[in-house]
Amino acid sequence: MDLIADKLQKIPCWIFFDCLYKIIAYLDKPIALKLYPVIKRIVKLYPQLIVHPFKLSYETLQYSIQDPILKHNLELIQQQLNRYILLVNEFIEALNQLNPQQQFDIWSKELFHLLTNDVNTKDIDKLKEHLIKLKNILFSNIINLDETNDEQSMLSNTQDNNNDIDNTLLKPKITSIRILFKNACEKEFNDLFGKNGELLSTISLGDTRLILDKSSIHELEIPEQYTSKKKPLIEHHIKIVGFDEKLLVLDSLRLPKRITIRGHDENNYRFLVKAGEDIRQDQRIEALFSIMNDLYDNDPNYNQSNSAHIAVRTYKVIPMSSKFGMIEWLDNIRPLKDLIEESYNDSELDIITNQVNSHEGFYTLRRQFITSYAVLCTSQYILGTGDRHQSNFVLLYRNILITVGLFRATIIRTMNALCENSDLLLSTMGVFIKEPLMEWMEYALKTSKQVARN
Repeated sequence: MDLIADKLQKIPCWIFFDCLYKIIAYLDKPIALKLYPVIKRIVKLYPQLIVHPFKLSYETLQYSIQDPILKHNLELIQQQLNRYILLVNEFIEALNQLNPQQQFDIWSKELFHLLTNDVNTKDIDKLKEHLIKLKNILFSNIINLDETNDEQSMLSNTQDNNNDIDNTLLKPKITSIRILFKNACEKEFNDLFGKNGELLSTISLGDTRLILDKSSIHELEIPEQYTSKKKPLIEHHIKIVGFDEKLLVLDSLRLPKRITIRGHDENNYRFLVKAGEDIRQDQRIEALFSIMNDLYDNDPNYNQSNSAHIAVRTYKVIPMSSKFGMIEWLDNIRPLKDLIEESYNDSELDIITNQVNSHEGFYTLRRQFITSYAVLCTSQYILGTGDRHQSNFVLLYRNILITVGLFRATIIRTMNALCENSDLLLSTMGVFIKEPLMEWMEYALKTSKQVARN
C-alpha cells in the first residue's frame, strides 16, 4: 500500500480524470486513505471537474462511511467544494422547472414510500417536510408568490390532526395529506399550471429564463471539457453565458428536453436534459465504450486488419443527481426505425447512386459502414445492453450497406481484442456493484417486501 501511495503522488492528477467516478465510489473503503491525496489535488486544481461525481456519490457516502478519519476527509472535501455544489444545485433547480411532471412523480413516489412504511408518530414531521418540499419544487423561483404563512398553516393543521392519524392504516394518512396539500397549494397550482394541469404542455424555456439569468451560472463551465488524454488548460475552458429560449421536447416516456447552452466563445452547445431517471448507467456504459476504443487502438492484430480507424462513437453523459442529468446532443443521427420507414419511398432507392461516383468510393463506404456497425454490435453484446429496438438505435444516416463476410470477420477481431483485456473491463464494471443504480435499489426493496409478505 505504501508503494501505491508513493506512485500515486508522482502521477499527474489529470491522468485520473476518466476514472474519477470509479475512484470516488471507493472513498468508503480502506484504500481511500491512499486515494484522498489524489482527490484533494483535483479539488484544488480542477474543482468543476470533480463537483458532479463527488456530489452524486456524497448522497450515499455520507451514510456508508464509518471510519472517523475517512468521514473527516469526506466532509473536508465537501466543504471545499461547497461553493460549486451550491452553484450546481441552483443550475439543477432551474432546469428542473422544465420537468414539473417528473418532479411531481418523484415527490409522490417518495411520499408513498413514507406512507407505506411502518412509521411511528414522530414520522409525521417527515410528512410535513415533504409537503413543504413539494411546494418549493413546484412554485419557488417560477412566479413571485405572495408571502403567506402557508407553511405555518400547514404545520399547525398537521399538528391538530396528529392525534387523529392511525399510523397502522394508510387511508387516514393519505386523506390528511390530501387536505393539507389542497388547502396550501391549490390556488398557486391552478394559477401556474391551470386546473387539472392543462397548461403543463405549454411551459417553455422562456418561462424559466429569469431563474437561469439571475443565477451565477456564468461561473460554471460547459460540462465535460476534461480528458485524461492531455493536461487541461482551464483558462481556455468555455463558460456558460446563457440559454436559447427554444427547446425541443422528445416524444419518449419522460419527455426529455433538448436545450441550447450559449458559451462565452459565442458558440452554442446542445444537451438533452433528462429528469426522473438515473443516467449513471448511461455514463458508465459510455466509459466502457471509451475503454474498448482504447483496446481496439492498441491491439496490433486488430489495426493490421483495418485500414481505417474504427471505434464506437461515444457521447458525453453528465449525471448531476440520482434523478437528473444531461447528455450531449449528437447531430446528423437518425433512429433506425425512421430510416427503414423512409426507405419505403422509391426516391430512397437512388441514394447509393447519388452519393457514390466511382466503384472505389462504393467499396470504401460499404467497408466503413460494415466494420463500424460490427464493432458496435460486438461491444453492445459484451456489455449486455438491452432495449435495442429500432427506435432506440441511431445511425449516422449516410452510407448504409452491409455484407456478411466482412461483418463476421470484424466481429471476430473485435471479440479477440476484448477477450484479451477482459480484466480491465471487469474492474471498470465494479462500480455498478459499488454504487447500484436507484432503479436497482427500488426493485430490491420492492422484492424484499413481497418476500416478507409471502
